[in-house]
Amino acid sequence: ILDDPACQVESEPVCRLSRMSYYLRQGRRNEAVADLRAVVGNPRVNLSETQAGVIVLDELRRAFAGNMNDVLGILNEVKPAAGWPESFKLSVLRAQLGDASMREKAMADLDALTNSPEKAVAVGACSTLGANEYLAAEDARKKNDSTTASMRFERAVTVFQKGLNLNPDVTELNNNLAFVLAKGLNRPADALPFGIKAAAKEPDNANILDTLGVIYLMLNDLTKAEETLGRALSTSSDGLSRTMPLIHMIELKLKKDDRQAAESLFRELNTLQETEPRVKTSYQKDIEEITKRMQTAP
Repeated sequence: ILDDPACQVESEPVCRLSRMSYYLRQGRRNEAVADLRAVVGNPRVNLSETQAGVIVLDELRRAFAGNMNDVLGILNEVKPAAGWPESFKLSVLRAQLGDASMREKAMADLDALTNSPEKAVAVGACSTLGANEYLAAEDARKKNDSTTASMRFERAVTVFQKGLNLNPDVTELNNNLAFVLAKGLNRPADALPFGIKAAAKEPDNANILDTLGVIYLMLNDLTKAEETLGRALSTSSDGLSRTMPLIHMIELKLKKDDRQAAESLFRELNTLQETEPRVKTSYQKDIEEITKRMQTAP
């Protein structure tokens, strides 16, 4: 197919990217490098646009079976003299985060990228870095390393706030900052204005409504918590987006001593686990915790 003149490989970047991948699988590296160099140098391939960079990276990761060392190696061979666009650097760093051996270095490089002169890139770097600081904090907490967990939760907050200083209207940053303040640092009062802002911007987003509902629950405002979590449940599109609002609504019902309603919701949660395997895989710890609560609650 690639040899067919109708495919116009030489002039079509997507086809040439496919041929590069084929050459790599055949061990024809020099030819693959030539094709990749032609793709990234093609004016029709604007690596300053995130989507173009993601397409190139995805093809390379497939060709190298996910080995980011190999991906970085071939990218270094075709790196333009002026360097990579800032947005492409961000895409590469995001891909590196998936490799445990590269994660800490990638996070350090992301930290530098939060100072990018391109505001959209800096905001994206803040969002990605903050989310990964949160994940690192959760890992530390699972290991009972409270000092490291607290430090990294605080670091996540600092990075999210830096992003919001650049653009205060980014919904994801507002929601994530609210969540870390509330659930990571037990500061629901500080989290509330960010949670309210995120929910105002995306009033039909179950995950965002769940964050706000949890904040109200932590503040013991059960009326607003129930209304907000109810909206989260009504807007959830699948089992995954429904699970956490469901768990938090069970907590709320137990807090209101409504055992009957809690049991009904708990049965629904068990049904979700049985019908959607991803639910248990994604939220095993949370499900185990609410199960213990159900077993010990009066």
